[in-house]
Amino acid sequence: MNEDNNEELNGQSQSFTVQNNQSNITQQASKQVANRVLSSKESKKALRSLLKTLGPILIKVGMVLIALIVIIGIIMFVVSMPGMAMEKLKELLKKAGDSIAAFFGADTTEMIEDEEIYETLDYLRNMGYELKDMRIFDRIYDR
Repeated sequence: MNEDNNEELNGQSQSFTVQNNQSNITQQASKQVANRVLSSKESKKALRSLLKTLGPILIKVGMVLIALIVIIGIIMFVVSMPGMAMEKLKELLKKAGDSIAAFFGADTTEMIEDEEIYETLDYLRNMGYELKDMRIFDRIYDR
């Protein structure tokens, strides 16, 4: 019977040891979790204090950058606007002058440069038209 009691005590002591080890592991795990929570709270506090100190500086830097972008845009508009406006004014005045001249009987035919003719012929040849076979140049050669 002593042996049975010894075995039973050994079994109970082993179960107590296992339970004790498990409780030690759970206590260590809970300590680690608590440390992580504390460190995350501390890091959040540190981040908040950093944002409180750097926040106004970052806002001012952002406002300066936006102001620079707007100023550069206005400068580019002022620089390029006169050229565009002058082109439109020239085009408008030329049309008005041509209309007035046509009203008083001026010749409104437009002169075509040789370069424009050559560009058109090259375009037709690139499209696959054979200009000699179509007898387009007969009038020119007959002269």
